[in-house]
Amino acid sequence: MTTPQEPGDREQPTPFPSAPPPPPEQLPPTPYQGEVEPNVLSAPPLSASEIGGGAPVGEAPKELRIAFFLWLGVAFLHFVAAVLAIASHGSLADVLRQSGQGLTEEQITAAASVVVAVVAVIDIVFAALFTWFSLKVKAGRGWARTLLMIFGAVSVFAGLVTLSSLLLLILIVALVVAGFVMLNLRPTSEFIAAQRRA
Repeated sequence: MTTPQEPGDREQPTPFPSAPPPPPEQLPPTPYQGEVEPNVLSAPPLSASEIGGGAPVGEAPKELRIAFFLWLGVAFLHFVAAVLAIASHGSLADVLRQSGQGLTEEQITAAASVVVAVVAVIDIVFAALFTWFSLKVKAGRGWARTLLMIFGAVSVFAGLVTLSSLLLLILIVALVVAGFVMLNLRPTSEFIAAQRRA
């Protein structure tokens, strides 16, 4: 029978000696010896349009450039409409005086001021939106083309209510219709589709 050994009495096995390293000239070559190993987990490289903030691929077609200026013309006409609305404050007050509604002079002035301010603000907002969307559509943004067409239709219907000048309304309708056509021609659509793919 053997006697139990104390934990400190055990014999420690001797480990096998490790092999010496091979001489430097016999080391197997690594695939990136002398080079920096590429990071295989990194994101793919950015395209030129992503680096440049969405720079267009190629030049915008002639039809899109024409559409750009047509929509800028719509923006300008809305700015003119805002100026005309502000200038028509006195004549609007005269119309309210002659209507026989029994309004006091203060009420007439306040009503004319509110109407003029609302119409002017609407026209200035339309002018700013048309300008911004025109710049974006020229850069090939499809969403801007869609919004231009929606706001163009809204602009025409709003013009029927708010514009006091028939000539201005006719000019806005003509530019909106021409802008619709130019934005939907094949070269424009192909350019916008190419921007999406870039």
